[in-house]
Amino acid sequence: EFPAVEVVQLGIQPRSVTMIHHAALVGWVSDNEILVAQDGRLAVYDIRGNKRKETTIRVRNAADAFLR
Repeated sequence: EFPAVEVVQLGIQPRSVTMIHHAALVGWVSDNEILVAQDGRLAVYDIRGNKRKETTIRVRNAADAFLR
C-alpha cells in the first residue's frame, strides 16, 4: 500500500487524520486541500482523505509536478 500520504493533525498529542494509499504528496493547494500524484495522475484531496477531483494530468511520480 506504499507509497502513502499521511495527514497528521498537530497539537499536544499529534494524531493521524487520514492515510492516502498509493500516493505521493505534490503540495498544499489550500489550508484544506492537497495535491497528490496517484496511479499516474494528479488528484486533489481534502485533508480528511476524501477525493475531490482527479485531474486529466498524467505524471510518472510526484517529482514531475509542482504548485505555484
